[in-house]
Amino acid sequence: MRLTHPDYLSDDRWGRMQQAQGVVTADFRAKTGTIVMPRGFDVVGEVLTAGGEPIEGAIVTWHTQQEWGTSQKTVYTDAAGGFRLPVQPPVNRTLSVFAKDFAPIQTTIAVPDVADPLRFHLEEGTLDSVFC
Repeated sequence: MRLTHPDYLSDDRWGRMQQAQGVVTADFRAKTGTIVMPRGFDVVGEVLTAGGEPIEGAIVTWHTQQEWGTSQKTVYTDAAGGFRLPVQPPVNRTLSVFAKDFAPIQTTIAVPDVADPLRFHLEEGTLDSVFC
């Protein structure tokens, strides 16, 4: 079983929550099995130009170190430059922000210490201007 819900931490692997909580198939057959999904933390923000104009379609990625490797997840900013990551567990996250014609930004945040919306101001440039 793999549990997902937009307001709670979801399984990152089939059966992880079930196994962690010691729930077995017999519990479900007996109608006594219960798996509790922990509440996650919201991470929201906006991507703006250096002058404060919103950037629509910017890419915000976050990186997750898992026991079998690193995964990367992505969201895009809306017309107002806003974004919302799926709920996050209480860990540090490396965020990278990319937009066409702007130099990228990378930072590490501590979830849940991020209570206020994140704000990224991108300078004009290219990937080459940062990673050369």
